Amino acid sequence: SEDNNFDNIELLCINGTKLDNCTGEGLANWTIELKDSTGAVIDSVETDEDGKYSFCELEPGNYTVSEVVEPGYISSGPTSIDIELECENSEDNNFDNIELLCINGTKTDASTGRPLDNWTIILQDSNGTEITRKDTSAGGLYSFCGLEPGDYIVCEEPKDGWKNITPSCVPVKLDCDDEVVDFENIPTSLCINGSKINNCTGQGLAN
Repeated sequence: SEDNNFDNIELLCINGTKLDNCTGEGLANWTIELKDSTGAVIDSVETDEDGKYSFCELEPGNYTVSEVVEPGYISSGPTSIDIELECENSEDNNFDNIELLCINGTKTDASTGRPLDNWTIILQDSNGTEITRKDTSAGGLYSFCGLEPGDYIVCEEPKDGWKNITPSCVPVKLDCDDEVVDFENIPTSLCINGSKINNCTGQGLAN
């Protein structure tokens, strides 16, 4: 008699984790898309509280998983991973991301501690090319945000009648944390004031 054989294929899973590259912690509620061999999106899921995701019940074949990068972050690795499913689940299809950063600071009068408003602070790249500039606001504050990790230079624009106490330009290396760069200045033209007093009467002595 003929053999009556049946061939079956086990359905498989693609698993991975969405990670903060600086802290190593998982990033929750990020969208991961599953694409077939033609590049069409066939499913999408959100990462759980530990940053993990899974696509299961998949037949063997070629797939791509892609992250949807959230505002305020950049990818520190590939945003898409090609996967060939054969006989086993595909594990550790991870995505790494870094949160965009800020350089903040304050401009103050070093002689009085008073904040200096409306002073121009300039952000440059590592070659000294200007990226953008901002004026200090109330309280002498300035902030450059949405910056990728890397090397920058922060400079104050000089004003007549003032001398810088801190360096006028400061190199900054952004890695995983925001950085603070403060500037201090003093007036170059100062005054010495006083009175001439009659010690007996307490009255001022003119001329």
